[in-house]
Amino acid sequence: LKNHTLWTFLTLLTLYLSAKILSRGHARDYASAGLTAGLTVGTFLLGWPACLIVAAAAAIRLSQGRPWRGEIQGVLIAAGCAIGIFFLTNPFWILDYHDAMLEMAVLGRSPASLSKPVLFIAGPLRRAVTGPFLALMFGGALFAAWRGRKEPALLLCLCAFVMSLAGTTILYDVTHTRIARYFLGGIAIGSLLAARAALELWRKNALGRAAVAAVVLNLALNGFTYARNFHLDDSGHSSKIRAGEWIEANIPPGESLGLLHLPQPSNSPLFRWDRYHLVFVELTVFKSLPRAELPRYLLVKTMDVDDKPYLGDNLAQYARIAIFGREELLPWLPVDETSTTANPIFEVYRLK
Repeated sequence: LKNHTLWTFLTLLTLYLSAKILSRGHARDYASAGLTAGLTVGTFLLGWPACLIVAAAAAIRLSQGRPWRGEIQGVLIAAGCAIGIFFLTNPFWILDYHDAMLEMAVLGRSPASLSKPVLFIAGPLRRAVTGPFLALMFGGALFAAWRGRKEPALLLCLCAFVMSLAGTTILYDVTHTRIARYFLGGIAIGSLLAARAALELWRKNALGRAAVAAVVLNLALNGFTYARNFHLDDSGHSSKIRAGEWIEANIPPGESLGLLHLPQPSNSPLFRWDRYHLVFVELTVFKSLPRAELPRYLLVKTMDVDDKPYLGDNLAQYARIAIFGREELLPWLPVDETSTTANPIFEVYRLK
């Protein structure tokens, strides 16, 4: 039910309709591309680079010597359609502008930085799509820069990919892999560039075909690793069951066991809660607890967010005695700790 699949699809549809602008440049082409761009932003505000794809198509036509009057008119039509459909699908921006701005203030604003795209590429994007596939993406980008004059649609893909990367300059955090979901439109466009690079390598020689096969196989194994953990999460081999069985077998009944979240099926091991003296501690409170109030045992989970950095110096007073992690098929394809809620990582600590 998240909106990320929808805005990614709309980004690709905007690219497709903008490619039609390159070949025909009709007013209806600008209008349809503008509508899908506006829907993209209306679905997800950080999808705003989709609007720049339409402008890039007009800029490419101008570089081909097309009359500027027609392209400016087309861009204005696209802008009008985008703005109109945005407010039509998000009427609260007009009907309840005051509360909408208050909500935006709660979300906060992140200062733009040109270093963020570099950090994003080297961190979350590389981990999300694997290093070899990322290399294929940028190989396709270089090929598009070389062939752009002969293949305007390929040049448009390159412009769209670069503008999507520009959108990361205002992200509040570019270190966690989970941030990659804010770039799914860019990943989709980058995948088109990667596919073109793969096609050129495949046509080249046997070595090129072997390289493409290796990249695709590595990507497939990475996806299978995550899928495997989703399967384990729904089976008798989940970390929730294994951690629960270990707790019942190794922690004596009646001992104090600290939990940083209220027990829920999604984030708690399955064990007999009535066997122990459960101590619930808020993350923001734990680091300031005196030693006398610390529970003898502590359960820490990593599911989408790692709790350990929030525990402060008090974590050093504990020794880890057990960990129940995620299954990894290959050593170079780890499951990123904070990128999925499937098969959570559980660590059990004992007070020193």
